[in-house]
Amino acid sequence: ESLAEYRALLALSPRDPAIETEMAQVLLRLGMEADAAALLRGLYARDPGDSTATAALADIECSRGHAVACRSLYLDALRTSGHRPDLALRFADKMNMWGDFAGARSLYRQHLAANPGDRDVALRLAMTLASSERYEEAEGVCRRLMLTRKDAPAVAALASIKLLEKDFAAAEGYARDALSDRPGNREASRVLGEALMSQGRYAEARSLYEGSAGRPSEAAAVRVNVGRTYLKEESAGEARRYFEAALAAEPGNIPARFYANWPDTVRS
Repeated sequence: ESLAEYRALLALSPRDPAIETEMAQVLLRLGMEADAAALLRGLYARDPGDSTATAALADIECSRGHAVACRSLYLDALRTSGHRPDLALRFADKMNMWGDFAGARSLYRQHLAANPGDRDVALRLAMTLASSERYEEAEGVCRRLMLTRKDAPAVAALASIKLLEKDFAAAEGYARDALSDRPGNREASRVLGEALMSQGRYAEARSLYEGSAGRPSEAAAVRVNVGRTYLKEESAGEARRYFEAALAAEPGNIPARFYANWPDTVRS
């Protein structure tokens, strides 16, 4: 897959919507967001009924923080597609991102009414309920799932909900249960680390974070988290060393940039 190949295909079939939509995805993967948006806007102007292209443009608007434009485009895509289930779920996820929890819940519930066995969407609903501080309902969704199968994702979601409730001991327990079933579960690892930090058990949290240091894609995040444990212990020098290493590993990492530039007087 290359940009040159798609340009060659478009030269043979100018304005082919399928080629243009796929080419926009290639442009996005290459970090050329403005070019992808321009391509999709042209396609949308020519054929507003192309729901796939419209939803792709909506996703770009969401990534730019343009919630109103994203909503409008998704509503167009849903109308012209006959309310395609995959687009409805993508729209729900976007509403969740910008805080329209009621709208997201509505779409998740509609999907679950037609697909009651979809555990992934049920867990998304649970976390949306938790984000709305409807913790009892959120826990109920997880516990109903665990009646049929007590798997790591459901237990990790319950751990996340307990963390939001600030029940750190319960969050730790559920996170450890999820990790015993699936040691690599990232959400359970995240919750366990935060639960330990919130209980003042910084050395244990540091050991947990350092244990995941072998994943190159997470190098910056691991260093930020290790630095945070030192920060809590008021070891500003050690904290700075890890924050600066995180920034060097991933200059665009926002937490790394924040912590690396946070004055020592505030850190300590």
